[in-house]
Amino acid sequence: MSRAAAVLLVLLGGCTRHVLVGAPPVADLSFPRDHGAHPAQTEWWHFHGHLTDSKARQHDFFLGFVRWHTDEDRALFLPVRFAVDPGQAAIFSMTDREGRKYRSREKYAYPDLWAAGAADDHLELRHDDWSVRETPEGMQVMASAQGVDLALLLRDGKAMVREGKDGLFDSPPHLFYTLPRLPAEGTLTLDGERLEVHGDAWVKHEWGFLYTDAVAGWVWFGVQLDDGTELQVGLIKDRAWQPMGGSFAEVIDAQGVAQRLELTQVGVVQTGEAWTSPRSGITWPVHWRLELPERRGSLELSTTVPDQEMFSFPTPIWAGSLEVHGTLDGH
Repeated sequence: MSRAAAVLLVLLGGCTRHVLVGAPPVADLSFPRDHGAHPAQTEWWHFHGHLTDSKARQHDFFLGFVRWHTDEDRALFLPVRFAVDPGQAAIFSMTDREGRKYRSREKYAYPDLWAAGAADDHLELRHDDWSVRETPEGMQVMASAQGVDLALLLRDGKAMVREGKDGLFDSPPHLFYTLPRLPAEGTLTLDGERLEVHGDAWVKHEWGFLYTDAVAGWVWFGVQLDDGTELQVGLIKDRAWQPMGGSFAEVIDAQGVAQRLELTQVGVVQTGEAWTSPRSGITWPVHWRLELPERRGSLELSTTVPDQEMFSFPTPIWAGSLEVHGTLDGH
């Protein structure tokens, strides 16, 4: 039978060629400490998910926080880290699928040197009035921009999954864990209309040496299927746009058990449907097919909102939601 999925969020992007410095990741994890910040070259926290409002309309959000240490970013011929170390950025977007409207905004910590911060012993992130913090009830997420005001509580859901070997990748060396499905509830205000919303979120946290001259960019697919299964494909691309050693694919079953797939047997096919941005001039693919090994099935990924281009330093990325249909393991 046909399997209707929730929504997929995809990140496509290049990376800076700046020389960054910092400590490597560590193999052992301890929580809540490791939900916090680390003295790493680069560190990402990504919170995104899919919401339904009280009028049965669907909305997709993304909130990301980034920290980095660099010797090469300069202002008035002086390294930026002389004034602020680490550099910090945050990105927020909201997609209204029925209204076919995409809104996004990006913030940087400088010249607002005290605008952003991250605790190093627990989850507490802030950038101006955007924030995520751990509470006894769950993760509180707050962000607002361009007529959007989001206030969510992400409750405990599926257990943490460590990617790589106990969470550690060696190409490039970084640590990565994910919370693939957390129940979300709260309020979403769009252009003055306040809506109660609920849905599912996905949380990712990575740190280490994420930027090197060998890395050209990333492609990430996170699929939340309607039977409680998730599929994740993470591709780290080299300068020839081929997958590097840290790339992976996996299925996480309804009980939270992750099964790694042989990446060479996973087909990530662009069907040819694309959208050209009138702002950047970049043509982005907006329709894919994921073919799974051992005849486990295939999924079609398409978007109702082609314009989900986000302007992020140093290059634009396409970060948006997709609808997913297909079969997996006979369902």
